[in-house]
Amino acid sequence: METHHFNVTYHNGTLDVAFFKNLAKYDYGIIILRTHAALRDDRSTVDLFTSEPYVSSAHREEQDNGLLVEGILNYSDVKSAYFALTPKFIESLGGNFPRSIVIAMGCNTVTPNLEQMAEAFHKKGAEVFIGWNGYVGNLHTDIETVKLLTDLLANNKTVGEAVDDVEWDMVYGSRMACYPQTAQALRISDLTSSIAETSAFSSQCWLDHRENGQSF
Repeated sequence: METHHFNVTYHNGTLDVAFFKNLAKYDYGIIILRTHAALRDDRSTVDLFTSEPYVSSAHREEQDNGLLVEGILNYSDVKSAYFALTPKFIESLGGNFPRSIVIAMGCNTVTPNLEQMAEAFHKKGAEVFIGWNGYVGNLHTDIETVKLLTDLLANNKTVGEAVDDVEWDMVYGSRMACYPQTAQALRISDLTSSIAETSAFSSQCWLDHRENGQSF
């Protein structure tokens, strides 16, 4: 990223609810979410995990208003509960994502007919949201996200071309997809040149909160 003149901010400490409340205030051009995502039991939507352990008495107003939910990480039959962000949480953020590219590396982040999270980022100004249309393994999403970024930055490919170059997850059968579909012809160079007068594309934020092993 720095080779292509981005200022990189890497966060892998406490990515709690308070941190995410300010995410739309930093004018990041690219946001990479290396975090778990979970499909609800009723298959109504997909939520993004924070690193903050779930406590039923905490953030009561946000929970009561549907901005936060309890997310269960079930890895190797060991269950842990964390606060998870709903699409309504993203919609409620102060600030906006200035024509940003958001890459969500977790499972089910662009599942067909369950694209509320992608839509929430788009409504807040993001130009495109890229994720997986099903479950994906950690190693696979790590490797393929690097390939995606290489295509977008070094090879100046369109979003559609870069997404198509990503390999399917052979274990789960999922693949990368983008929202909205109209963003497929977009190139990062188009964005950087069109808003060169501002600093909106001078920085990139990489949020890392993934355990080793399978994502849920």
